[in-house]
Amino acid sequence: MLKIIVLLHFLIASASNSYSMLFFYKIIPVNPPVFHSDLQFHHQQLCSPIIKDNIVYQGMQDGVILSQDIKTKRILWKYHVVGQPTGAAYYKNTIVLTTLKGNVYALNMENGSLLWSYDTHKEILAKPVIQDNNLYVQTSLDTLYAFNLHDGTLNWQYTSKNVLEGLVVHLTPVPYISNNVLYTGFSNGDAVALDAMTGKLLWTHKPATVKQFQDITIEPAGNDSIVIFASYNNGLMCLNKKDGTMVWERNDLKRAVAMFLTNNALYAAMINGKIYRLDIRTGDTIWKNELGGESLFFIPGVYHRSLVLGVEKNKYKGIILINEDDGHIVKHFTIVSGLSSAPIIEDDKIYATSNGGYLYSFQ
Repeated sequence: MLKIIVLLHFLIASASNSYSMLFFYKIIPVNPPVFHSDLQFHHQQLCSPIIKDNIVYQGMQDGVILSQDIKTKRILWKYHVVGQPTGAAYYKNTIVLTTLKGNVYALNMENGSLLWSYDTHKEILAKPVIQDNNLYVQTSLDTLYAFNLHDGTLNWQYTSKNVLEGLVVHLTPVPYISNNVLYTGFSNGDAVALDAMTGKLLWTHKPATVKQFQDITIEPAGNDSIVIFASYNNGLMCLNKKDGTMVWERNDLKRAVAMFLTNNALYAAMINGKIYRLDIRTGDTIWKNELGGESLFFIPGVYHRSLVLGVEKNKYKGIILINEDDGHIVKHFTIVSGLSSAPIIEDDKIYATSNGGYLYSFQ
């Protein structure tokens, strides 16, 4: 059974800014936190919350899905899934959750009733992606599924061929979709573009050399003309969206754990604590900030001209706001236990879930 504790509301102020933090509940987990990664770098995150109309939808470690009113703290419904929730997405009145056991669940957001479910029989680490009425789920065994969100019909599936044998990272990227084209990567280092409606392969970019740990590990980032992939050991590569040809590459920037693309810059966080702003035309470094210490970083976006970073551990664990122009730290909110999932930006607030089971809201 989960225990809900209502806590307090207080104000954090600085000379130039004031921030209101609503520290509104704590979930006491039945089991201790479980992080799964073949290389034990703590990349496996808990399910990030979904905030909609002042209701939070949260997947807990023991398989409980909670819907809770933020203002009244009242639990609206619960649903139990098989395995630890690893990702959540929603469209209209449907919320979709994936689990470490390989299950996909579609629930009614109003009452938590099950609409449909599907068992992939493969570990799912990446969050699902919804485009209109289509749902995309990628497993850690290099298989991508496309479902009809309404009834769970499997529209198509794609499995990467020639997967490397031996040591791989198996940290699955979240697919990136633009203009009905789906961009993703696999454990053999392949970056691909697929027709999002049919699953037809449009192009493949293969790594120049064959080596271990060259997995595409995080969600690609793109704009109208380019798409950027991060390979664990091959670094960053910027490809032409049309045909997959190379625009630029940065083989020195290995082991990226988060990326975020704006109109003129790419922000990339490395597992070693280095944060970069790159020129998207050339890949050149505009600025670099060395936060130090190995950690998992999350970049949900830019908030009031500051890049938002969620930090799992090291001295900056919690939420960091970094000036997007020069890279200096604007504000640091310490969360003692660190973060367990990517923060989200919703309704001019930043929400973050801690390793200790707390949900924070910053404004």
